[in-house]
Amino acid sequence: MCRLAGYYLTKRTPKNVATAKMRLQELVFLQEGGGSDATGFGFASGQKKFFVHKLALGAGEFLKDKETIKIFDTFNPRCMIAHCRLKTLGDQSNNKNNHPHFTKSGIITIHNGVVSNHAELFTKYGLIRDAEVDSEIIGKLIEYHQKTQGTTVLAIQEAFKELRGSIALAMVDAKEPDTLYLIRRENSLSVAFDSVTGAVFFATEKEALQQSLYDYEAHLGFFRRCVNQSKIIVNEIPLKRGLKITKDKITTFEVETPAYQGYLNMNAYCFTHCGYFNSPNCKHTTNFDVEKDNKKYLLRQGMGHKNKNQEFLVKKSELDNSIRADFKTDETIKKPSKYTSAELEKRLETLLDLEHKESLTPLQQKEADRIESTLSNRFIKKDRQLLLNNHFDLEGGD
Repeated sequence: MCRLAGYYLTKRTPKNVATAKMRLQELVFLQEGGGSDATGFGFASGQKKFFVHKLALGAGEFLKDKETIKIFDTFNPRCMIAHCRLKTLGDQSNNKNNHPHFTKSGIITIHNGVVSNHAELFTKYGLIRDAEVDSEIIGKLIEYHQKTQGTTVLAIQEAFKELRGSIALAMVDAKEPDTLYLIRRENSLSVAFDSVTGAVFFATEKEALQQSLYDYEAHLGFFRRCVNQSKIIVNEIPLKRGLKITKDKITTFEVETPAYQGYLNMNAYCFTHCGYFNSPNCKHTTNFDVEKDNKKYLLRQGMGHKNKNQEFLVKKSELDNSIRADFKTDETIKKPSKYTSAELEKRLETLLDLEHKESLTPLQQKEADRIESTLSNRFIKKDRQLLLNNHFDLEGGD
């Protein structure tokens, strides 16, 4: 579970920039525990240009790096976004796998969570991968939809209709250097406003924001009193909401979660059994039809069976989108390999919901890490299989 951080200055003065950069470094350091495999930051530098710097180092070492120090001293951007990475899919030794990710047009993204259908979306839209990670699809899909949607907000909303999994996202577009986009669909993401300087800060952990932004005075070497709490407003972004932050205002917008598509992936099922892939000619017009046919097909193939407790039980974990009738989202998963991907995603969502409300216990954190690792390994295998089978038209046609 990675960590995000950043700032946006509504009043860009030399003093505010210097303070914001110092606060950002504190935020990154405070959140290193959430991801120490790699660290990076990015920003738009104006005139449709952008800058990204990332290394396979934990935050502590990253901030001591000579190149990192030089960049912080040289540039004074209005907005910066930073990321602490916990490796799931894609080794950090390949720097392309580390965050921020960026597209050719200058969309810079940092992501916390898992996108479970990244391989399908790369194939569906004929997009080219530069890295091995699932997070890369988000910026590239938004860039793709920008061509037809007219505004970046509409492009984000269109992309999120198809992105399955858990997402908290920060995004900067070089074409809009004075705008910051923050989206929280499932994972936690909080924002803070300094009413004195007009600076907006964001981070995955609300506590990190408070620890970084609150100033204290000490008494007798024991007592501490916060002297600026009334000037700092800290809020968690509501679920399924995005923020568009500019110099003048913050605009909110909604983002969707894709509808659950039955026991098997709809696209793979339809391609195999009626000959179409994402086509209006597909005879399976509703999710219910697909689900009903899936049950019959699996039973015919010996992949499922009936018993006295369950009408239908999927046996093979390779059927990534299957959920057993007796599966409970509150049961602890000790051996993720025995569960289907859909069941693991459901359990992970439950853990993320808990994390939003209160901190996870060490055992729950280990469980979440095991689940994320298992899902990532399965995604890698699925990507390889898609390439080997060469089932789908890489140009994006039917």
